[in-house]
Amino acid sequence: MSAAAAVALLSACSKSTEYFIHKSLKNAGFKRPEARCAVDGVAGQLSRDQLSALRGPLLRYVMLDEPARLMDVDELLAWLRPRVSPEIHHVVSHYATECRVAG
Repeated sequence: MSAAAAVALLSACSKSTEYFIHKSLKNAGFKRPEARCAVDGVAGQLSRDQLSALRGPLLRYVMLDEPARLMDVDELLAWLRPRVSPEIHHVVSHYATECRVAG
């Protein structure tokens, strides 16, 4: 692993789950207020353990490890579905939809 890759990995490890939710939605085309709305909703509904379970897949997505391309929100939610529990997916999907409509 190169030094730059190691630094990027360490930097990503220090970021919060909320950061990865926000970054994922911004990459999917959300405006800043829409992404913030979704982050606040998801963080308010999920437990610390559920947020922790969500962080791993979103970290891999933001770092473009899996998949190695950016997606729109529908693709992102479909990609996320098998990687988290149905409860987590439902909450993320709900707030992504509600905040995009409200925004």
